[in-house]
Amino acid sequence: MRLLQLKYRITVLLLLAFQWSWCQESVKVRFLPHWLYQAQFAGYVMAQEKGYFKEYGLDVTFVPGGPARPVMTSLAQGDADIAVGFLSSGIKARAQGLDVVLIGQVSQRTALLFVARKGSGIQSPGDLNGRKVGIWYSDFQELPLSFLSRHQVKCEIVPVHSTINMFLWQAIDAMSIMWYNEYHQLIQAGLDEDELVVFDFQEYDLNYPEDGLYCNGDWLKANPDAARAFVQASMKGWEYAFAHADETINVVLKYMRINHIPANRPHQVWMLQRMQDVIRPEGKKMTTALKLEDYLRTAEALRSAGSIQAVPKFQDFYRGP
Repeated sequence: MRLLQLKYRITVLLLLAFQWSWCQESVKVRFLPHWLYQAQFAGYVMAQEKGYFKEYGLDVTFVPGGPARPVMTSLAQGDADIAVGFLSSGIKARAQGLDVVLIGQVSQRTALLFVARKGSGIQSPGDLNGRKVGIWYSDFQELPLSFLSRHQVKCEIVPVHSTINMFLWQAIDAMSIMWYNEYHQLIQAGLDEDELVVFDFQEYDLNYPEDGLYCNGDWLKANPDAARAFVQASMKGWEYAFAHADETINVVLKYMRINHIPANRPHQVWMLQRMQDVIRPEGKKMTTALKLEDYLRTAEALRSAGSIQAVPKFQDFYRGP
């Protein structure tokens, strides 16, 4: 009899707990990737698709990214709650007085490259002197400029906004690109890898991790649990994306088509593979921790290049695990 009463009480408590959880309002989060839908953001797309955000008590809306919506400015102005941004951009924004904080460092190595044609005679960084060099502006410019400054290169900087066309047309001699994106676009456009000279920033002591999750400082104070939940759900999404690559590519392509973004499957496959290399270098366990040495190295490069005057305090900038 007592056992039956105990089972009944446990059942009632479980039902009440279940009812209570459904009555709780999900925290609304406006999420801003720093570019358009593509496999670079597959982890967040799959966290949404598989219901991980909801599982963690979040109601997430994706805000379209791109050069017209700078991440750090959008966060500071309250146009988004959480966003993906470069570590260099976050440090620069913080140094300029914007109240942005890093809650999770997803990328663990740089994917930035400079690329040139072998036929142009460019073989070393010094050969970029006097040349036309295309650089993605907005949030992507800091580290390429640091590379040029470190190697004392005096060249004509040509702003690049959205395509690789100027490089293909040979209107510029070299260009900053991402390993997981524009490098493969060049190959798909008909260039052979042995035609290209690649300056991998990682090999030039400029291995600064890039994509991290940022939010406004005031928003974090008001929503500390939601911020933590977003990072955890996102990483669960990345785990799923890497383990189920074909399904993930199908989902990414679906959203690209819905949003009228040109896409092809081989390129998205390449991007997802390279994102795994960036997020999980050499097959290591995924982490969202920012190493102090990575922070100081990146900040010092910005300071020496004149992008910032002083390095923000690490404990003010980073609020992750």
